[in-house]
Amino acid sequence: MILINYTYITSPISEEIYAKYKHLLCTYDQRRIEGFIRKQSADATLAGRLLLLEAAKALKYSINLNQIQISSKGKPYLTNGPFFSISHSSDYVICATSTNEEIGIDIERKRPLSIEAFQRQFSETEWKRIMSSKHKNDELLKYWCTKEAFLKKIGQGLEVDMKEVQIEKDKVLYNNTSYYPTLIPFHQDYAGVLVTNNKPEYKIQSFNL
Repeated sequence: MILINYTYITSPISEEIYAKYKHLLCTYDQRRIEGFIRKQSADATLAGRLLLLEAAKALKYSINLNQIQISSKGKPYLTNGPFFSISHSSDYVICATSTNEEIGIDIERKRPLSIEAFQRQFSETEWKRIMSSKHKNDELLKYWCTKEAFLKKIGQGLEVDMKEVQIEKDKVLYNNTSYYPTLIPFHQDYAGVLVTNNKPEYKIQSFNL
């Protein structure tokens, strides 16, 4: 089962909420929040962790946010589960939480892009599909989110060449293994993709922080 929680940060998160939750975070997250120049980035980080906390409770996991660890590749994880992946773009933050497998999720706000600047990240076949679409911008974001979500799933960060991650219709291929991408329609102005091993069962819900 996968639970997807998301929130819209309509205004800066209050100091009262920071006072209530910041000290509960792991040292890595506390330092990240303190190091951000833009408060919006700090708010997104805290919001993502709070969405994880809510999902863990719903899935019957007892976790403490200070139990989050960071792999050598920069992937956050909980040793005893659940598995989770967090993404944010503009004013939205989303957290996917799974009971049985590593997952990856990525979102991007739809906006005008310099499409040609992304070409080197895609195979010739992928690029032809993007350029032949009636909505090139949206198609590019869908492909981009799919690759980003996959990289989050495997936890290898920027060490994997984007071109090595192949997108073919309803699957993602990497190292002779296929994975399943699912479009997450949480908002019409955003692209969102979840990547799992197989077609997932999931529930999506919004939260007000």
